[in-house]
Amino acid sequence: MLKHHFFAALLVCTSMMPTFADDLFPAPRPLAAANAVQYDVKAKSNGLAYRIFVATPLAPPPPGGYRVLYVLDGNAHFPIAAGAARMQRPLQDVLVVGIGYPTDQPFDSDRRYYDLTSDVPDERVPKKFDRPPRTGGREFFADFLQQQVMPAIAARYPVDTSSQALFGHSLGGLFTLHLRFTRPALFASYIAASPSVWWDERAIVTEAKSYAAGKTKDAARVLVTVGGRENQFNMASEAAALAQRLAAVPGAGERVVFQQFDGEDHGSVVPTSLGRALRFAFYPTSPATDTTAGR
Repeated sequence: MLKHHFFAALLVCTSMMPTFADDLFPAPRPLAAANAVQYDVKAKSNGLAYRIFVATPLAPPPPGGYRVLYVLDGNAHFPIAAGAARMQRPLQDVLVVGIGYPTDQPFDSDRRYYDLTSDVPDERVPKKFDRPPRTGGREFFADFLQQQVMPAIAARYPVDTSSQALFGHSLGGLFTLHLRFTRPALFASYIAASPSVWWDERAIVTEAKSYAAGKTKDAARVLVTVGGRENQFNMASEAAALAQRLAAVPGAGERVVFQQFDGEDHGSVVPTSLGRALRFAFYPTSPATDTTAGR
């Protein structure tokens, strides 16, 4: 009994004492990224709400304006991209814009399935949802990006409209490739990380074939990345095969690059791909030193 009273008293005393952490840290304050703001807007194309994140470079704009990286799934990927740009001195004049959703969560799965995909029957949607999400809104989303977001950014910030890039991962990578084939002049560089080639019975491969068969080619550059451990849906091999098809187009040359990051999976490949995307779009190496070109 004495033993029990001793431990009870010890617990009471311990709970009343300041902890080691209290001694080391003051009261916490909210953390905000330097020079970053967000805008909640409604799309004219589909009437849906979006959250736009913008990180302004700490350096003044060059004479031609800031170069711009647009990042899909902005809630999750914008902070990574903004930090990666600021850590690389040659990229500190890059304005980073994230397109996301009015939520505190990193992803809004239902919304991104609608915005980033072609329309498919419910039975062809992955069986990870209690109910199949709505699909098929990618053209409305593309219109929102092209006709509303990009003009608003150019009106509010000094930007170089000839040096803009788009980054998308997974379904975002699929959407990025779709824009590459259907709106090739919208961006100077398109970066598709771990693109969901499997979507809609590999319809993006058909788009790639149609693009490759066309007589008129444009100057936009394409980077396709994937993690070496992305085995679901044959993602690694499908991404490599699609990049190889694009690289084989006459005149593509070093404008098409594929890079596999060994040891990375579908989630861990995102930071690595974003760092590579920034260098690819805005600080490219020469073809002689870039061993990934055309792989």
